[in-house]
Amino acid sequence: MNIFTKRKQTELWLREGSRREKMRTAVDGEKADRTVLLSVQAYKDMLGRKRSLNFRGLLLRQVRYTGWMVWLWQAALFLGIMAVYHVLFRPVDGNVDVFFYRRFQDFLCGAGILSAWSSVPFLFRSYRWNMAEVEAASRCSMLYLRTAQLLLIGGGAVLMVAGVAGTTLLQTAVGAEEVGAYLIFPFLLLGSCILHFLRKGRTAFLLRDSSAAGAVLLAFSMVWSRISRETGYEPGSLVVWSMCGVLILVWGYQIWMWKKEENRWNLA
Repeated sequence: MNIFTKRKQTELWLREGSRREKMRTAVDGEKADRTVLLSVQAYKDMLGRKRSLNFRGLLLRQVRYTGWMVWLWQAALFLGIMAVYHVLFRPVDGNVDVFFYRRFQDFLCGAGILSAWSSVPFLFRSYRWNMAEVEAASRCSMLYLRTAQLLLIGGGAVLMVAGVAGTTLLQTAVGAEEVGAYLIFPFLLLGSCILHFLRKGRTAFLLRDSSAAGAVLLAFSMVWSRISRETGYEPGSLVVWSMCGVLILVWGYQIWMWKKEENRWNLA
């Protein structure tokens, strides 16, 4: 094989290699362009989904996934409270057992505490099932997520308290002041404690802390009702509803501080 033949073969080999390299480069460029287009489209779709998931959409999703379970749970608790009331405290022929009548204030306090506590199992479930990190990494604000949950759960709890209060006012001789002092005030106080635990990031211990706070509040109410029976002292209407109003303001302040702290964390 002479030098001319070798040179010809080398040129053919170089041309073939160059042609293959150009084809490979064209294919890789086409794949890269397709990948870029798909990435841009995925980004646009993500932005569209993010814009569409406003607070109303988040609230509707919570109703679909957890709202019905929350309301079913709260309905069961409410029926249990009403069963205790009808068995122990409902007047029969105008008479009520004196032993139970003297403890009706404790029943009201327990009903208010249980109504507020009914939210805790569903606020604690993300830590129980190791889903807290998933919620924190979701594309919605944790504040909005908790607010949606509190609206659903709080709405059911308020209906529970309203049902107990209405039944008490219609079927017993208990006045509105006692309902406010022994039912609504403990409900608002324990609810404020739950908000405080959530705002301080103590969700992992929410079940323990809320149960302990409810137990302490119930024990204090039992001691106070005994003292009031012995001394005959009952707080006036102005005092009762003023304390309830203060607790409502405390609720609003804690929610405002919660939002402020989360915005500060997002900007950091």
